[in-house]
Amino acid sequence: MVHSVHDPWNWHLLAALVRRDFKAQYRRSLIGPAWALLYSVIYLLLFIAIRSFLGIPSDGKPYAIFAAVAIVPWTFFSGAVARAGTSIMLNGQLLKKMAVRREILPTAAIILSFVDFAVASIIVIGLAFWFGLTIGWSILLLPIFVLLLAVCALGIGMMVASIGVYKRDIILGLPFVLQIWMLASPIMYPLSIVPVEWRLAYSLNPMVGILEAFRSILLDGALPDLQLSLMAVAGCGLLLLVGWTMFKTLSQYFVDVL
Repeated sequence: MVHSVHDPWNWHLLAALVRRDFKAQYRRSLIGPAWALLYSVIYLLLFIAIRSFLGIPSDGKPYAIFAAVAIVPWTFFSGAVARAGTSIMLNGQLLKKMAVRREILPTAAIILSFVDFAVASIIVIGLAFWFGLTIGWSILLLPIFVLLLAVCALGIGMMVASIGVYKRDIILGLPFVLQIWMLASPIMYPLSIVPVEWRLAYSLNPMVGILEAFRSILLDGALPDLQLSLMAVAGCGLLLLVGWTMFKTLSQYFVDVL
């Protein structure tokens, strides 16, 4: 039997879901949320090792901090997409018992990933102090690009979640797609190595504008490139619109399929 709730968004339920998933994720873990930091450190060490063989440039910046300021937002984004993409499938029983807005589930997944992002940001803060970086007033713009990451992740997560209820293949193939996407984004390498004639097409990837903004703000203390930022805003907005539309269209049948 499905029970209704007065507030369709039910903020108390949203908070409860985040707490539940946080506890479940780190139950019986020795280091708990520090895993979020460890993931970023492992990626960073791997990239440093690859760079030592390939001689990847870093636009004159120490490679450790150059890579870290892109790795941390990327791990937030990829983790948020993965969690949001499975949020409906893993909460089928809840949807059968309570008449709540389905959007609560992927939204809770994004919020939980933000907690990991906050923990992983310790590595960037530590390296910034180590290398003596000076933070400028442009740091005030950083929350905008964190929000863009969340918007992009929510849009894609909703697409994956809505299709994944019917066809699990998209969920199984998601890790591979995210790995390819990571290599196609300026994380391990700078945007400057992309040939000029390909740069506009390459920048259609919304992660390009977001990651370059992180580097401009944190490494240079400068304002992000306006064109790249606007392309990122447009791309993330489009992904959210498509994802939300798909989700709203398909969600009315979730309970019947789950």
